[in-house]
This record gives sequence, C-alpha cells and structure tokens, in this order.
Amino acid sequence: MLPISCTEVVLVSLAKTCGALLVLAGGFGKTRIFDLATRIGTLMNVPVIPGAIWMVHLGRWNFVPSETYLMGGMEFQAVLLLVMLFMAQVGNRFQKEASAA
Repeated sequence: MLPISCTEVVLVSLAKTCGALLVLAGGFGKTRIFDLATRIGTLMNVPVIPGAIWMVHLGRWNFVPSETYLMGGMEFQAVLLLVMLFMAQVGNRFQKEASAA
C-alpha cells in the first residue's frame, strides 16, 4: 500500500479526472476559453505525475514491468510530464495554426 491518506487519494483522483476532462474539452474549440481549459487541465495533472514517479516508479527507468517493479519504470511517466508541461506552455496554439492554413 502507498503511504498516503484518503484525503490525498481523493485530491489526486479529482486532479487527474478534472484535469483530463478539461484537456479533452479544450480540444473541441478554437477560442480563448478552450485554450485556457487546456492549459488549466494540464497544470492540474503536472503535480500528480512527479508523485507517481517518486512513490511507485522511481527505482527503474525502463517502462517494462519486472519482478521487482511490477508497475514498470518511470520512462512513460517522465514523457507524460514533459508532454503536460509542453501543453501548458502552448495550449491550443497548434490547433489554431493548422486550421488557419
């Protein structure tokens, strides 16, 4: 079991769920509000990912599960963190540029 309280579990699950819904909703529009939804959604997920890396995946880089690391390594989580930081920086800008062309 992970050494976190029920309150932390609820906060993490709310951040991941609400953040994912905001990122999904942000992909459906081209206005500033959809861009803001994408940025807020990714920023809600950013603090959760280092916690997952630290508490579950830290000892192994490769994402393939092994006998000692049943949940796999931290490679995929590191990529997710970088993608979330990128999306927080650019928002829906690439969607706007692609539709204008």
